[in-house]
Amino acid sequence: MTTPQSTRSPSPLTGPDLPSLHVWGLGRFLHTCFLELLAGSLLLVLLGVGLFGPGLLGLTGRRDPSLDIYHLCLGLGLLTCAGLITWKYVWRVRWVRVATEGVAWEQCGRQRQYPWTEVREVYRFERVVNVTIRYASTKVYFADGSRLRFDPSLSNDIELSESIQRMTVLTLLPAAKATIEAGKEVSFGPVSLNSRGITVQKGFTQDIARRRQFFPWSNVAKWSAGGGQLWLTDVAGKMQSIFLRTIPNYAVLLELLPSELYAK
Repeated sequence: MTTPQSTRSPSPLTGPDLPSLHVWGLGRFLHTCFLELLAGSLLLVLLGVGLFGPGLLGLTGRRDPSLDIYHLCLGLGLLTCAGLITWKYVWRVRWVRVATEGVAWEQCGRQRQYPWTEVREVYRFERVVNVTIRYASTKVYFADGSRLRFDPSLSNDIELSESIQRMTVLTLLPAAKATIEAGKEVSFGPVSLNSRGITVQKGFTQDIARRRQFFPWSNVAKWSAGGGQLWLTDVAGKMQSIFLRTIPNYAVLLELLPSELYAK
């Protein structure tokens, strides 16, 4: 029995020791607000030039009404940037603690704690721009509808995300394997798989048949996960990809892909 070749990052079944505590930091928070701060600074400069530039240059005369609209737009843009930063600050997660029994955190003065058996979905997104600017976000959904969302404003957020994914795999993987062994399908949002193959849903077309693509295991020559995407290559060399950030519990999915459950 053979399985598709695979390449990916290290398995989430191994990772940092628990428990671990991750706390919010002002410097890290300001770094996550880079775009808002940059846009706000530019708008502030433009607004200052528009309001005080003519006077400093001695350019006096009839006031142009269109400048009032220009200044108003700049002011609204500046307020929007300030509002976004304030919203992020008010709703910040002050700390997250991960342990073998569950996850706990504090947000808006309220502390919450859930066992791993209550976790239903984990989404993780990460992107690095020009090496220095990093965008990342991890969202964890629980059985009662509660959500934990954090970003790089927490210390060692990469380690935190990996720990949550690792514990989620340990909790959800056995049931997923049992479902496949029973001949049923396991769904991961736009991706689903069973003992016969894998189905990928892409695009926004109304034609469901075109949007859903099924790949039998006998036609999957290679799969890989990297660059924020899941790649599937068929025996003819044609590649299909889907963003990992759109796949709930993709760490569990990656553990299932190379499984010996699938006969070709």
